[in-house]
Amino acid sequence: MASLLLLVFLLALLISPSQADTAICTSQTFKNKLYANCTDLPSLSSYLHWAYNASNSSLAVAFVFVAYAKFDSWIAWAINPTGTKMIGAQALIAYIHEDGTPVLKTYNITSYSSIVPGKLSFDVWDMSTEYTDFNSAFTIFATVKVPEKAETVNQVWQVGPGFSKTTGMIEKHDFATENLVSYGPLSLVANIRDSTSPVSSPPSPGSSPPSPGSSSLSRDWIIGISVGISMTILVIVSIIYISRKRILVFFKKDEKDELDVEAFIRNYGLLTPKRYRYSKLQKMTNSFKDQIGKGGFGTVYKGKLTDDNDLLVAVKVLRELEGSGEDFINEVASIGRSSHVNIVTLVGFCYERAKRALIYEYMPNGSLDKFIRKQGSSSADCSFDYWKTLSKIAVGIARGLEYLHRGCNTRILHFDIKPQNILLDNDLCPKISDFGLAKLCKTKESIITHPGIRGTAGYMAPEVYSRNFGGVSHKSDVYSYGMLVLEMVGARRNLYSQVSESHTSEEFPHYIYKDLELLDSDENIYGATSEEEKEIARKMIIVSLGCIQTIPSDRPSMHKVLEMLEGPLQSLSVPPKPLFISTARYVAEASVTTSEPSESGQGNQF
Repeated sequence: MASLLLLVFLLALLISPSQADTAICTSQTFKNKLYANCTDLPSLSSYLHWAYNASNSSLAVAFVFVAYAKFDSWIAWAINPTGTKMIGAQALIAYIHEDGTPVLKTYNITSYSSIVPGKLSFDVWDMSTEYTDFNSAFTIFATVKVPEKAETVNQVWQVGPGFSKTTGMIEKHDFATENLVSYGPLSLVANIRDSTSPVSSPPSPGSSPPSPGSSSLSRDWIIGISVGISMTILVIVSIIYISRKRILVFFKKDEKDELDVEAFIRNYGLLTPKRYRYSKLQKMTNSFKDQIGKGGFGTVYKGKLTDDNDLLVAVKVLRELEGSGEDFINEVASIGRSSHVNIVTLVGFCYERAKRALIYEYMPNGSLDKFIRKQGSSSADCSFDYWKTLSKIAVGIARGLEYLHRGCNTRILHFDIKPQNILLDNDLCPKISDFGLAKLCKTKESIITHPGIRGTAGYMAPEVYSRNFGGVSHKSDVYSYGMLVLEMVGARRNLYSQVSESHTSEEFPHYIYKDLELLDSDENIYGATSEEEKEIARKMIIVSLGCIQTIPSDRPSMHKVLEMLEGPLQSLSVPPKPLFISTARYVAEASVTTSEPSESGQGNQF
């Protein structure tokens, strides 16, 4: 940062406009007209060129205020000193007559006092001996030694007029013997920076002053180019500096994520799935040509492992995440340590900085969402085999969740159970997938502290987005399971359209209790026509209503859910009506949906 500031400072010096051939003098008022600087006196600025002699190491220019009862004027002259004596100098005198007419004259100075190089010296010049206009006046000039080969800086000095303390008239004074302070302060009023090639001798009296046009034009070009180049460099340096900070932050974050993943691999040892290089993923997916699904966290491609008996796999390439690699590690850790028929098998993973991918066994029948929408699109299409399959799938999912909650050494809470995240193999055996939002905890632990909003609106338990309903635990997965089974039966298939039609929140799931009564009659509801089909539907609905109770402690465990699904219908009692929070309110209050619906194929993220 310090080096950048130093560079900016140096560039600022380059950008500063040159003061060549200019004099900045204090303003003077005469005849109610304000003469702001020396250039207001005609032609004076042009004569400043010969104020510099390149062959000498010493230079002096004096601007001296000359006071008289009738007029004021400025006087400037150049002196060419040799050694410690000033020999043969010429003064340039500019003043204004009483009538306002400007006068520009030169004056040869022949008498000087001794000077000390490098110090100021003063002398008195009585102009009344040379010009009758000056009845009584005085001047003071000063010389300043300029080091050889140094930048020429012409210092301009001014002294106040000497007024008589008794008469109030301007008088001639000898400053060599009198106190200078009595007649006004000696002050530096301007610096003249001369970088041009000046005339070595003063112009002849009456000759036209040199035209500054050509040198001024050239100087403007130089200034313009210098400013442009300097500004360009400044912008480039600023961009590099800002980009460097961002790049450093990115690489530090990426390095931390890399360390997290490496630490995970070391900690889990043999339990860790096989790690593949990204180039291997390109080979197994034929350069990612066969896309079979796309969701909120990435895109899924079909591939083949040639080194494993041509095993078909689904490769989920994750989007670059802005946060840490927590979701990625969660999924690898969760599925990597799970071995169950109803949990999808993680074949391997890839992690190369921003490139992250998960490799699963391929599920030819896609997601449960795809299955129930296709098979249950028409009530007439529902057969007994379909209802038996639904029951089998519901039991399989329950077994998978029961394993995650009780069967592992570390309890795994999924937090995103929904049809899109249930995959079906060749035999329509369900497999729970997508553990990106999962949380790992000790088996004895029940309540999760500060989990954040995790899940999908419509399947997310009330306590996940509002702690007023209770603590977040494995019972949150039970709630999601209940909503999923209701979706399978068809009891909440039209829920979204009902909300959009401004139905009250009490209509769901309260209307399902009326549907249970209709199942006892001869009416065809949910596509169930035979007694066997109605019994399956009734059992699935009763279990689901128990799972979606508002208070977590009122919900059964997944172990209990399995007992109810596999037990007789007669042993089940209809649970009380839960306090329902509508889907519209879910979305509004949760504000963030951490999982998105999938577009096709293998589900939301797989």
